[in-house]
Amino acid sequence: MSVEAISWALNHAPVDEPSAAFVLVGLANHASPDGRGAFPSVARLVTYTRLSERTVREQLDILEAAGIITPCDPAIVAAYVKRADHRPQGWDLNLNLDRDNPAHLGRFQAAVKAVKDRRRQRRERKAAESKTVVTEPINDPNGVQPSHLVERGATVAPRSPRGATVADNGVRPSQERGATVAPEPYVEPSNEPSEDQKQSSLLAVGERTVRTARGAAQTPSANQGDHSRMAGDVLGQMPDHYRKAPAWLRSRMLKRIEAVLADHEPLALVEYAHKFAADPNFGDYEHLRRFDDVVRKLDADVADGTACPRCGRDQMHTFCSADVEGGTDER
Repeated sequence: MSVEAISWALNHAPVDEPSAAFVLVGLANHASPDGRGAFPSVARLVTYTRLSERTVREQLDILEAAGIITPCDPAIVAAYVKRADHRPQGWDLNLNLDRDNPAHLGRFQAAVKAVKDRRRQRRERKAAESKTVVTEPINDPNGVQPSHLVERGATVAPRSPRGATVADNGVRPSQERGATVAPEPYVEPSNEPSEDQKQSSLLAVGERTVRTARGAAQTPSANQGDHSRMAGDVLGQMPDHYRKAPAWLRSRMLKRIEAVLADHEPLALVEYAHKFAADPNFGDYEHLRRFDDVVRKLDADVADGTACPRCGRDQMHTFCSADVEGGTDER
C-alpha cells in the first residue's frame, strides 16, 4: 500500500466520475510510492468498489484511454505470481496528472464519452438485429392498405367448414333431403414416429442408469448434429467446479466437449470427470487442461482394457463388456 499513490488518487487525479475514482483508489492501494506495479485482480477491485465486474472493466478501459493508467512491465507481476494463467493485468499510475489541469481532465471526459458512445452503439445494433418487420402486400394503386372492417349493413356470408364446396357466388349448395352424401375419406394415421419423437427417445446424456442385467438401456451414439446439445448435458453432469466456472470458461468447455464427443461416449466422459477431477490443488482456470488430462486418461484405460468405452467403468462388468467387446456375462 502506498500513501502517496492513494493521496494522489483522492486529491489530484483528473477524474470526475465516482465509479472511475473508486476503481483508481483501489489500484493506488496496491501501487508503489511512485505509482508503479499495481496488479490487483478484477475480483479484488469488485470487492473494494462493490461494483459489477463489467463496470470495473469498463472503468479500467476509461482510465487507460485517458492516459491515467498504463500497462506495467509484465515481469513485475511474474515475479510475484509464478503461474502465468493466474497473473492479473498490472498497471502504472501516472502521478504527474492533475485535476486542476483542464487538458488532463478533458482527456478523461473524452474517454468517458467515447466508451459510452460505443456502449450505446452496441445496444442500438443489437436492437436493430432483433427487430423484425412483417409487411403485407398493398394492392391499392395509391399505396393505401385496404381496410378489413365490414361496412355497416353489409351482408357477410358465413364461413364454410373446412373442405366444403363453395360456389362462385360464395354460397354453399345445400343437399336435398334423403340424398346420399359421400363420407369424408379416412386417412389412417402413420405408425412411423416423428423426428421429435425419435429425438426424445434418446437416453438423456450423462444419466447414470442402474445397470443390473444384460440388455438394460444403453446410451446410443449421437450424430454430429446432436453434439452441441449433448455437450451441454455432459457439462451439467460434471463436478461443481466445472459447472460453476465463469461464463467465458464454460463456453470454451462446451466447444471442447463437443469436439471430444465425436470419439467418446458421454457417460464415460462424465464418469472420468468425477473420478479424476477431485483434486484439492485444482486451480481457478485449469478446467481445460484438466479436462484434456481426463480424456487422455480415458483413452489410455480404454486402450489397455481397464475401462469400458461406453460408461467409463470397469471393462469386465456384466452389461457393457458383452455388447462392446463381444464378451460374455462370465467374469
